[in-house]
Amino acid sequence: MTTYIDEIRMMLTKIKRKECLEKYTLFPVRVFVKSKQDYNEFFPEFYKSYVLTIAGKSFKTKITRLGKEVRDILKDMGIKDLVFLGDENIPWRYRNSDYKPAKAALNYLKDNKIGKKFKGAFRVEIGIIPTFIKHLSWLTRTNTVLPYVYFTNPEHNIVGHICQYGNFHLHLLNEEAEISMMPNIVDSKFEFLIDGHCT
Repeated sequence: MTTYIDEIRMMLTKIKRKECLEKYTLFPVRVFVKSKQDYNEFFPEFYKSYVLTIAGKSFKTKITRLGKEVRDILKDMGIKDLVFLGDENIPWRYRNSDYKPAKAALNYLKDNKIGKKFKGAFRVEIGIIPTFIKHLSWLTRTNTVLPYVYFTNPEHNIVGHICQYGNFHLHLLNEEAEISMMPNIVDSKFEFLIDGHCT
């Protein structure tokens, strides 16, 4: 079991945005073009995509359970860390919030020495995935973080996203990823949203 002291030792590792995009080429990306007042978007074609949900009486309970399930599934697959990156070139701490959970999430980034101008990626060790997902989910739900934040594993065969409703959007990049991951998902507490629509 991961203790608070263990989590302090497992700090977030920063990765420069350009370096991350060069290494993980299938991260979704949006660039706002002023001249046309719209986005140029890159969203790769995936082998298969699923929307997974988990029961919880409140958003807080739901994302706590979600973070633990994601950690356990990835741990069973031998994945030791994930890389998180926003799809827009906007700093993680661009917006402030006085809403308690969002403020705690911003303080979490600050405590991990994430400056107000940092736009890059984080490598997050598997042991602190539940804590990171909890904070990321509040930033997303309250629109405190502006980009959509995606994550991938070091082998770059999955891409995931936690939406504002606390659902796990999973994109598999190849058949091997499906073969290795699906048995763990089926045995987990996740449920598949059949129509793929979040609420």
